[in-house]
Amino acid sequence: GIPFTVICTDEAGNSATQQLTITYDTQGPSITNYGLIYGSLIAEDTTERKEYALYADPQTILFAEANEPVTCTAAGVAPLPSFANTQLVVRQESTLFDVASGEDPHSYTITCSDASGRQSDGVTVTARYVPNAPVSMDVTAPANTRTPTLSVLTDTASACSLTLEREDESSTVFASTSMPSAGQAPHLGSTWQRYSLTVPGSSQLDELADYTYTIICDPAQQGRADGTRTETFSVDVTPPAKPTISADARINTPTLDVTVTTTATDAVKAELYVEGKKEETLGVVSVQNAQREFSFPSFALSEGTSRLIAQVYDLAGNPSQLSEQFSVTRITSGPTIVSVIPSGT
Repeated sequence: GIPFTVICTDEAGNSATQQLTITYDTQGPSITNYGLIYGSLIAEDTTERKEYALYADPQTILFAEANEPVTCTAAGVAPLPSFANTQLVVRQESTLFDVASGEDPHSYTITCSDASGRQSDGVTVTARYVPNAPVSMDVTAPANTRTPTLSVLTDTASACSLTLEREDESSTVFASTSMPSAGQAPHLGSTWQRYSLTVPGSSQLDELADYTYTIICDPAQQGRADGTRTETFSVDVTPPAKPTISADARINTPTLDVTVTTTATDAVKAELYVEGKKEETLGVVSVQNAQREFSFPSFALSEGTSRLIAQVYDLAGNPSQLSEQFSVTRITSGPTIVSVIPSGT
């Protein structure tokens, strides 16, 4: 900035002084956010270009946000939206305008100017009005679990159904089953509908296999074509190997250290029970990364003999068979001298 001094003097010779600094604005504004208020964002190649699709209504509004107060203009195809620009504000919105239907998208380039007249770099919004376009879908692949959840996001409030079958076509788990609504979720800058369905466990997924699911979302009430997505996933319903228990079989202390071991390579949880009763669980050890040994340090045992049984679970949630019983005897009293017989008499 350039400093300067302003001095004002009255008729009596009294003066007042004010120091001022003038700063030249040498940088233009930057557009930090932009797009369409109405429409589904379907592509964002760079920070300078976004592509939208409009399905039910061809009318929309352009908006732009900058790092300082600005006025904005749009250049593109007719009918061209205009910005009110009645004042310098950080966010500018255009008038409502129609996007003509057609095969090719319509492009609009937005530029904004600050109070000193410096102009931002342009950003481009392309919009396409496609009333008969298929439903857009974003399918989430299920986790490798005994109870996989199949989930889909769609850009329309349409009903979705699911067909699930073995990839080898030997059986069908679900045949065109409705997927319950799971609310809404933000996606690609818009609000999409979520539908979700959980397969009820290994009663239907009875072995390690590949399954193919087809999701169809039908927006017939909006005049759009169905959206269909087919995906394949694997479900692991093979239990891990039966574990073994290692510990001292006879102790004279109130606590005991136990190690549960399995040959399985994907075990992530181990449970230890007394007398094989889960309601009398002594301890649970869960880990994030699979391991073969699980330590249960210093847990209390009652007097007498306790029978311990262990079980492990793999990443998919499959339980192993119960281990063989391991008996531990806690000795709480020392030996009793019944008689003493001297030697050599």
